[in-house]
Amino acid sequence: MCEEKILLTGATGYIGQKLSQELLQNGCDVYVIVRKESDISSICQFLPDSHIIVFDEKTGERLDAVAPDVLINLAGKFVSVHNPGDVDALLNSNIIFPAKICEFAYHSGCKKFINAGSYWQNYDNEEYNPVNYYAAAKEAMKKILQYYALSKECKVMTLKIFDSYGDGDPRNKILNILSRLEDGDSIGMTGGEQKMFFCHVDDIVSAFLTAITYLEQMERGTYEEFFLRGEKAVCLKNIVEKFLQVTGKKINIRWGERTYHPKEIFDPDRIGTGKVLPGWKCNITMEDGLKKAFCQKGEL
Repeated sequence: MCEEKILLTGATGYIGQKLSQELLQNGCDVYVIVRKESDISSICQFLPDSHIIVFDEKTGERLDAVAPDVLINLAGKFVSVHNPGDVDALLNSNIIFPAKICEFAYHSGCKKFINAGSYWQNYDNEEYNPVNYYAAAKEAMKKILQYYALSKECKVMTLKIFDSYGDGDPRNKILNILSRLEDGDSIGMTGGEQKMFFCHVDDIVSAFLTAITYLEQMERGTYEEFFLRGEKAVCLKNIVEKFLQVTGKKINIRWGERTYHPKEIFDPDRIGTGKVLPGWKCNITMEDGLKKAFCQKGEL
């Protein structure tokens, strides 16, 4: 059982909601911090109003009263290929908002931080080579958090997430898009040669719980980084074929119609090799995960 007092950003997002509920089920005292414009209807179903902190001029006082043990940063906004109009939102969601929360949390006594990053920060397996502006912003937030490890004697960890999926996922990701199509529908896609590490949301949530425990063995003033990936990457074309097989959907995939991302990661196998979070692994197979996420109960 978890006895920590957890402060979570990004709780209104898909992974954040799942993590919040699992932390509660494991006995954690969970508080979330949201912006004024956030839609909190989903988290109000399982969190009392007193545990939902709206970011304003009194945030510091509220966090002083809460005195969290661990801050988990899942705040972020993803844009695959940005334009100038996206910059403010990308900076505010991925850097400015979480950076302010980190500072408030630190001054309230929090000395342990877990940060969600992306494998898109490591194009071609380089220590830093961002695929897009989003990945660059994630790297900037990582550097800010490293400050708390190197200058403030905190324990800081980044968990870099690959491709995620799961039941009830509203995000505009390929498997969700396919699930909303009807038999006989058609969709254009890239050639499908890019390999991907798909990880079910339940496994990702499990990684964050494992990370909370792992923090205890870390030395103060240290930063560590791990990747949430399986053992073998699979081509997108094979993943889509498996999806169609498992769900029984009859969809016409027009392969090769769309262009690849300017910095498409075709083979992520080398990214994060040997740097998987100790004590954790991706347990849910792709087939079982697809059944769990996209098939009705009676079809399993």
